[in-house]
Amino acid sequence: MKSIIRMALPFLAIVLAIGLAQQPRVLTIFFFPGPESEAMQHVVDFWNQNRATTAGFTTELVVFSRGNYFDRLDAALQSGSSEFDLAMTATYNLGRESPFLVDLTDAFADAEGQELLSHVLSLSAAQHEGRLFAIPHDISLHLLYYRTDLFDQLLSDPAAQATYREIAQRIVGQPLDPKHPSEWVWDDYKAAAAYFTLSINPQSPTLYGTVLPLRNIIFNTMIWNGILYSMGGVWPDDQGQPGFVTEPAREAAQLWTDMYAVGMTAPASTTFEFPESNEAFKTNGAAFMLQWNAAFNELNDPERSPLVAGKVGLTHFPGPTPSTHVHSLELALSTASDMQAEGIQFLRFVASQEAMLLYAQSGGLPPYDFVLSSPELVATHAQYPATLESAQNYGFVETTSPTLFPVLTILSNHLSAAWAGQIPVDTALQQAQAETLQFLGVQ
Repeated sequence: MKSIIRMALPFLAIVLAIGLAQQPRVLTIFFFPGPESEAMQHVVDFWNQNRATTAGFTTELVVFSRGNYFDRLDAALQSGSSEFDLAMTATYNLGRESPFLVDLTDAFADAEGQELLSHVLSLSAAQHEGRLFAIPHDISLHLLYYRTDLFDQLLSDPAAQATYREIAQRIVGQPLDPKHPSEWVWDDYKAAAAYFTLSINPQSPTLYGTVLPLRNIIFNTMIWNGILYSMGGVWPDDQGQPGFVTEPAREAAQLWTDMYAVGMTAPASTTFEFPESNEAFKTNGAAFMLQWNAAFNELNDPERSPLVAGKVGLTHFPGPTPSTHVHSLELALSTASDMQAEGIQFLRFVASQEAMLLYAQSGGLPPYDFVLSSPELVATHAQYPATLESAQNYGFVETTSPTLFPVLTILSNHLSAAWAGQIPVDTALQQAQAETLQFLGVQ
């Protein structure tokens, strides 16, 4: 018996080895939790059910804590860890992470790859120094949210319009007529905020005109950048230098400073960012606000926002040159992966209409023209037309340089102090300029 077992062992080992060799390899995708991972899970499941056998590999989504996801990602990339092949990253991290990511430019240089990329809105959000390092799957930008019921009433009421003109004369120095928010310049934005502020207009249906996100956090500064760019400002400039000591920057910073001082937003706005702004808007605390496109689903949900659901309008930022910061969430391929060919194959699938339409139907917001213009999806996603318009016509990507986050932090520190009235606007901008130049090593 023992001799029979000894004779059988080599055969069993061969059978086991063949069986293991026939098992498909697993492409691991590192992600953070939330609606994005839930949507991507549907794409992963579709691949595994319909493509894995032919491709010879399956895909697996590994979800890590949202709070410190990017710290964990950076640590893994910089250490050369092979624990994942693909990872979700963001535009503002590309410059820092690019040395550890596979350059995808040549992998998408063929006709099919170029056709896939031709549908991506703001492709520069996935590029660093002209090279492609990621494939976008979610777009983040800013829109002007407004209460359609309140503006419909204003624009149809001659008495209300007369009151509006009188308030505009006092606040901005001109007897402006009320306009639809899609026609605004920044004086209209300020005048409307005054009209819908109860302390200025005792007939206002809302306590405050708008919601200003004034907390010291870089994501609020990204919103403010849209004001800066729309007024003709820009940073970095053509030489890569900050442009904070300029007339457009002064006007843009003074706008929120003056509005906060007069009380057109809640006193607690100095603690507001995304969730607090949403809460103020949906509890009848404001007639309009500048906010991330991701807010729409919550604000238009009858269960979460019963006072405003069905009454939320969307349009682009005011002029004279409407502008909005744009960044993407995107998938990138680690240079430490031993499945780079498979990773590129999956990324090409992610960029396809089949995958991104599925991703959108599952709750994602892909920056692809065929998604945001899909009649079927637009019928159930009212934010798509405004997102498409702003991305195509008004979007900008400041930079993907590794200096982006530090400079945003510097700017946020000084701007938030000015908005709260702690220091003059000119002082804040001069200090931000000087500190940024020092950080960049420019004399």
